[in-house]
Amino acid sequence: YDSGIDSGRKLSGKLALQDVTFEYPRGQQRALDGVSFAVNPGQTIALVGESGSGKSTVASLLLGFYAPTTGQILLDGNSINTYSKKALREQIALVPQEAILFDGSIEKNVYYGSGHDPDIDTTALLHATGIDLFSATNDGVGELGSRLSGGQRQR
Repeated sequence: YDSGIDSGRKLSGKLALQDVTFEYPRGQQRALDGVSFAVNPGQTIALVGESGSGKSTVASLLLGFYAPTTGQILLDGNSINTYSKKALREQIALVPQEAILFDGSIEKNVYYGSGHDPDIDTTALLHATGIDLFSATNDGVGELGSRLSGGQRQR
């Protein structure tokens, strides 16, 4: 059961991690130790660092896959624990380093990624990739997007 604030509530988007520490179950060491940062509404950030530095852990915490061992994560001043997972995930965009695409048209990949939402403007999304509509609807992208540039795969 996924309780919490429903997805109908409009959020401004201020995000803050306050002294967050996290240990995976059966972990030998802390994956995060006292991490704090804030992101203001409309601000775009990137998590960069060496392998094993905690980037994926931060993303997993923000998406509600895990809860911090200590510290807190706030969205608009409220603990993310007060939001339903659905509402929380509707507010966060995550762009992984490696895009997940299947061999088929871009249109089909966008449709799959949109959760089959009929209200998604597929044409506008295709335009954002920088690929013409004919190619998007007729040409396959190749296995894992091998026929696209890195930027096109991420968009």
